[in-house]
Amino acid sequence: MLENGTLIIMIDTSMYSVDVEEYLPCYNFFLQETLSNYTVETLREYQLSLIIKTITKYNDGDIKNLILVGHHPIIGLKIKDGKDTRINDIIEFDNVLKEIYSRLMDDVNYFYLCADVHLYQEGNIFIKIDKMPKMKIQQYIVGTGGTELDKCIAESNIGVEIENERLTYTMTGCQERCGFLECINTSSIPSFLFNEIPIKGGKRKTRKTRKRKSRKRKSKRKSKKH
Repeated sequence: MLENGTLIIMIDTSMYSVDVEEYLPCYNFFLQETLSNYTVETLREYQLSLIIKTITKYNDGDIKNLILVGHHPIIGLKIKDGKDTRINDIIEFDNVLKEIYSRLMDDVNYFYLCADVHLYQEGNIFIKIDKMPKMKIQQYIVGTGGTELDKCIAESNIGVEIENERLTYTMTGCQERCGFLECINTSSIPSFLFNEIPIKGGKRKTRKTRKRKSRKRKSKRKSKKH
């Protein structure tokens, strides 16, 4: 909990991703004393219970701004294989957002900070919820580097609302840069400043590249022995 009623909650979004089965073994270490014989469903229930517990702890009129931090975007836009692509990897995460909204409603300003896509993108999301006003979230995608940058879709798409059965999304800015986000919490509503990290060096070394170099080194050692 920060000043001015700003609460930050960091969330593991991997358990809502389309690749969740690949991550399950990772939880053996983190949850060995908490959960046993867990499944994707029990993991999600456990994390949601922690989120609700945190919100309940401060939900006495103290929460004015809620900053959620995860890895995967709720939705994102980029060019992939020469085509405009929508990133929809954590559709199941919508259920968590709806649970949060049912407790705080629109008395709170919602922000979502994430990465995964290797560029900087900001936009406004409206989550559709049955029999309730839409939940507005300001999302900031901040790729921190480590690989090649993704490409932004055309600037003509800035300000254009896209819609599906889950939500509506309006991208308000996109830059083919990596960096980090600075949260400025000196007023009643926090603001966010993107700071670029200049890219240096060559392309990322893939696992195959590292294996090839390792084989070359071994072959050189053998030739020296002979």
